[in-house]
Amino acid sequence: MPQKPMMKPIHLYYKKKEDTVRLGMMEDAIDLEDPNGAIYRLMTLMDGSRTFNQLYQELIVDYPEIHFFEMVEAIEELNGMGYLIDASFKDKSSLTAVEQERFKGNLNYYSYNANLSKSPYDIQEQVKNANVTIIGMGAFGCSLLFNLAGLGVQKVKLIDYDTVELSNLNRQMLFNEQSIGQPKIEEAKNFMSSFYSAMEIETVSAMISNSEMVEDLIKGSDLVLLAADQPPFLLPHWVNKACVKLDIPFIAGRLNISSADIYTILPGKTGCVDCNFIHLHREDNEEDHEEFKIIANFVPPNWATAPNLMMITGMISHEAKVLLAGLGVPSSSGKILHLDFRTFKSEVRFEWQRLPDECPTCGHGHSDMFKILEDVRFQNWSMVKR
Repeated sequence: MPQKPMMKPIHLYYKKKEDTVRLGMMEDAIDLEDPNGAIYRLMTLMDGSRTFNQLYQELIVDYPEIHFFEMVEAIEELNGMGYLIDASFKDKSSLTAVEQERFKGNLNYYSYNANLSKSPYDIQEQVKNANVTIIGMGAFGCSLLFNLAGLGVQKVKLIDYDTVELSNLNRQMLFNEQSIGQPKIEEAKNFMSSFYSAMEIETVSAMISNSEMVEDLIKGSDLVLLAADQPPFLLPHWVNKACVKLDIPFIAGRLNISSADIYTILPGKTGCVDCNFIHLHREDNEEDHEEFKIIANFVPPNWATAPNLMMITGMISHEAKVLLAGLGVPSSSGKILHLDFRTFKSEVRFEWQRLPDECPTCGHGHSDMFKILEDVRFQNWSMVKR
């Protein structure tokens, strides 16, 4: 099917002066010299309904002096600047008409990264066909599942063991008053059956107790979202070990009263959770030692409010979108991104490198630091409802 160049609908363009065309807005604006108006005329013709030959035949009506190769060069330059897309992608796509309409906003968003040879429809199809596992269907899990539905992910596995309680309803928005007492994973699946019926959800009722169990549960996943926080300290290490072994990226976060953190682990590319553990202990940064919470038998109460939760899970979902859509490397890769709710300031709280010679998980090292995991206070830790 012949290409049909089209100016991306997400970009504004207009005649700034008789001899100047402006593309874009504000700080992204670019001015192009257009002494005879041919560039602007070509832009108006590129509405996605014409092939190269058809564009040329209409352009030379007003500009007979222009050669075909000159028009092609102009189109290639606009494409290289990121302003063009091939309208024929729509007809070539395997997305149904319903999917194209439902995810129109996604397609417009992905068009920013598209061009005459890269289709936003292919990006949406890639996201649609991804397999994502969410560990935990509490506050984080509910929000993340909702965002995955908005992205159009169709294959999701939910892992949780808990039931809905009244105190969950201040931030776990997939549930309602009739959900109380019911398994969270089943209530989430029921919600999605009417919100996004195309989503295929596999539910697993399980309380994770070791890395081998995680390994069995996440096999075949393209991405793991760690949305649970119990048992504290141990669960991230178990998930990390399984994801590193299976080469599956994972994203996690935590919510404090006035701030939140997220991080992304890309096995083989970034340092892993255990590399971070070694770095922190080497620097003796006690405030970041999660294990002290267990040793001190500290179990913080639920302090999550819906607005704060939505902000941090939105950031996690954005990083998931970057990975699933192949848009680049997530900003939180191999680092802890910190968001202060009081100021809305975000910063890199800590960044760490791989330690292949020292890390027993993503490398071939051995460290006595990990013996603390054998402490009886860890092994006897029981889940706390919040």
